Amino acid sequence: MHPLLAFFLSFFYEWWDRKITARIQKRIGPTYGPFGIFQPFYDFLKLLQKEEIEIKGTNNLLIITLLLLAASSLLLSFVFIPSPFFFIEFKGDIVVIVFLSSFSFFLLGCVAYLIPSPFSAIGSGRILQQIISFEIPFLLSIATVICFTESFSFTQIHKKQVIPFILLFPIAFFVYIYSCLGKLEFAPFSIPHAETEIAGGWKVELNSRLLAIVRICKNLEHSLFCILGSILFLGGGGFLILLIKSFVLSSFIILLKNTTARYRIDQALKVFWEKIIPLSLIQIIIVALLK
Repeated sequence: MHPLLAFFLSFFYEWWDRKITARIQKRIGPTYGPFGIFQPFYDFLKLLQKEEIEIKGTNNLLIITLLLLAASSLLLSFVFIPSPFFFIEFKGDIVVIVFLSSFSFFLLGCVAYLIPSPFSAIGSGRILQQIISFEIPFLLSIATVICFTESFSFTQIHKKQVIPFILLFPIAFFVYIYSCLGKLEFAPFSIPHAETEIAGGWKVELNSRLLAIVRICKNLEHSLFCILGSILFLGGGGFLILLIKSFVLSSFIILLKNTTARYRIDQALKVFWEKIIPLSLIQIIIVALLK
């Protein structure tokens, strides 16, 4: 997929998120443009135009460099998504996407660590704790599909998926969704930026351009994980069908986000290490034995 297309598509995922969330909470939601579809892009431009308040005691140039690197790595990962417009295919493309998405999240954690605020310090510590916890099941859920298809290529996985893998590997799909909630910082894993607990956490001091880049990074992550999950678990189809399935998957993730209560950090770690990781190991062992 062309990075420019991915950039604009990410705003549609944010609009979809805000629209469904508004309906669940009985609000109107976005209103700018037809059905409010231009509201996320308008908000992004508005943030870019706001006066930037420099965070005392930080190197703003280093922070914006890390944020741009995070956004660039996410945009680069879309180049390997099958698309009729533009994409790069090779045998290990899925490995590159997983690495780039994890690398961008690590960079965001570094940004949180660089901000001298007690809320940011707590948020950055929670980010690092969550990275260690949910990256393992996230990788194992993807490894389940790779082990079954014996391929690291999106195209080959797409061809071998006669029936949706969600029917063959429901545990791996469940683990993938739970891990994505953690990577996206959606409830019940919105712990690093918990507004009612640590006043926004690692993002509380960010403003103007910095906050705009963070928002686009999160939008790109949302769209990437939904498209990736659609390819791995929801079966084949053309590019348009893939996008429709990704929006269905996004709806499910948004529904979970709005109907679950936030865990404490100790509860989240306990859930991943005592339940999610063992489940993902059981699934991949079953696949390995069947193969």
